[in-house]
Amino acid sequence: MLAKHLNLKLMLLAIPPLLGSLLVLQAGAVSQSLWILHLLAIGLAAVLALAGRFVFAQLKPQTLALTLISLTLLGLAIPLLGHSLSPERWLKIGSLNLYLAPLLLPAFLAAGAHYAQQGQKPLLTVLISSLGTGLILALQPDASQLLALLAGVIVLCWELKTAIAQKAGILISLLLLTVWAFLQPDPLQPVPYVEGVFALALSQSLLTGLLVSMSACLWLAGLVWSARQTPWLNMIAAYYLVLSGCSIAGLTPAPLLGYGAGPIIGFGLLAACSGSLQTRHAAVDHKIRAGRKSGF
Repeated sequence: MLAKHLNLKLMLLAIPPLLGSLLVLQAGAVSQSLWILHLLAIGLAAVLALAGRFVFAQLKPQTLALTLISLTLLGLAIPLLGHSLSPERWLKIGSLNLYLAPLLLPAFLAAGAHYAQQGQKPLLTVLISSLGTGLILALQPDASQLLALLAGVIVLCWELKTAIAQKAGILISLLLLTVWAFLQPDPLQPVPYVEGVFALALSQSLLTGLLVSMSACLWLAGLVWSARQTPWLNMIAAYYLVLSGCSIAGLTPAPLLGYGAGPIIGFGLLAACSGSLQTRHAAVDHKIRAGRKSGF
């Protein structure tokens, strides 16, 4: 797959769930202002995916990867600086709350997959950064995003069968943080058109429920299928598969299907940076395939 086409392919894959989100908002009878914000988020994600690639192309892939990793750690820590006793997961922009984890984590995983290929020290940097990210998510707490991060890191460690002891220590630590996060009370109640989209769609009609469910399945199946040509997308597929499962349980916003700018813009950011990182990922994917064929 050509690097310059990957961002377009990712955005095309996102069309079914984004259309499904319109059915969800209609079923939820949301206000006009929420409709406007949701459509603006979709438009911004599309612009970011198309135009952002040219901006990111000005950076060396390694510089871009380190920048995305650093921004994720800094960005996720911002909500913790508040004084609220409720879960701190959002960046407050006036009257708007931007959910930061789904905005930043997909690009973080893509950047980590690239940078980890540069050697043992970069791999250790990615693992430690993942642990730091997991700690921040546990402090927020955001158990679903932490579980999805853990899934992505597990896939990365599976693909790169080196530094076994280091990876085992990080994975065990992330697992313990995930358990701790799930044990913490979460006072937030699920909102039908955010976390409860599948139940809401089914309550509207069987047809609506089937269309929404099929849109999610098409998107996730598309990610898994694309990973056959682009193996690092397995990390992204694992991340979104876990989030989708958690959303069925009403634990987290349904990615791309529920109302909310963070997940939608985050996917646009992933698409934007994927083309620039893909120039290096091509060699990575060749190495992964070679390792699989040799039995390593």
